[in-house]
Amino acid sequence: FVLGLSQSQWDELNNDESKPLYNRFLQSYCPGSTFKPVTVASALEEGVVKDGDTYVCKGFETVADYKLKCHVFSTIGSHGSLTVEQALMNSCNPYMIHLALEMGNSRFAYYQSLFGFGKITGIDLPGETTGIVYGDRMTTIDAACNSFGQTINVNMMQMMAAYCSIINGGMLYQPHIVKRIESANGEVVKEYKANLVRQTITASTSKLLRRYLKNTVEEGTAKKAGVTG
Repeated sequence: FVLGLSQSQWDELNNDESKPLYNRFLQSYCPGSTFKPVTVASALEEGVVKDGDTYVCKGFETVADYKLKCHVFSTIGSHGSLTVEQALMNSCNPYMIHLALEMGNSRFAYYQSLFGFGKITGIDLPGETTGIVYGDRMTTIDAACNSFGQTINVNMMQMMAAYCSIINGGMLYQPHIVKRIESANGEVVKEYKANLVRQTITASTSKLLRRYLKNTVEEGTAKKAGVTG
């Protein structure tokens, strides 16, 4: 199902040459825990946490009368005391909630926009959606849920562009499918140069996130995503 389309509706769209094919990578979805590096990077940049700072996960956080649980609540109960790096490695929801509340609604919304969420990336493909963010309407419960990737909708290109900026020193580039167009005899008709949109985080924050994410894959919850070499 894509944007509420049934399988028959999806097949009808794909078989109708007069209508553009829906590209799932450009449609919005709820990112879940893959959004946590954005929260951590934003909090480090904002200065509400620094490398090595600890927080005690008790298995849940109560925000606006809602009990928001950690993913380990039903198994081991809680993570206990964690550094911010360990929180990312172990995908700890309460630590993310803590960071979002420390940043505050408006600052967290600012960083979401800075990373490109709620805006199209401008990739050279049709039908890109902006996703769903709260912006200046963000409430405390919105911020808490957004911190671990819930109640926010993004598209996959936004996520890939944001991740690239997180690990490359903080530079957010406009993504492209085509590098250049050549004529039949090999002459370059058009070439797409790297287009820097803006800087999201500092090089020092990016360096920390590279370490955190590497350890998340090697020792944390993302071991299955590890690629040899």
